[in-house]
Amino acid sequence: MITAASVVFLVREKHGPAFKTDVFAGSSGWGYRITLNDTIRLIDQPMIPGREGNTGFRTREEAQKTADLVVAKLKKGILPPSVSRKELDSLGIK
Repeated sequence: MITAASVVFLVREKHGPAFKTDVFAGSSGWGYRITLNDTIRLIDQPMIPGREGNTGFRTREEAQKTADLVVAKLKKGILPPSVSRKELDSLGIK
């Protein structure tokens, strides 16, 4: 795993890092994965963050919207890139 200080450095590079999101179907719904420069797996999120239980997202689109929000936070240097209930609500995720 990459340290927070390293992520901040990578996020602030002149051209910026190349974040990639992958959405996948898991046993309890949809999840997402975020990698950096196609080699470093930063986040593997098979369930909805900030919610009780181990339930995945209902749709591929919900997982993608949340992954996009997390990438936006990483690009801004927000660490950790936590997702709040309010943010999930604003994305329309129940």
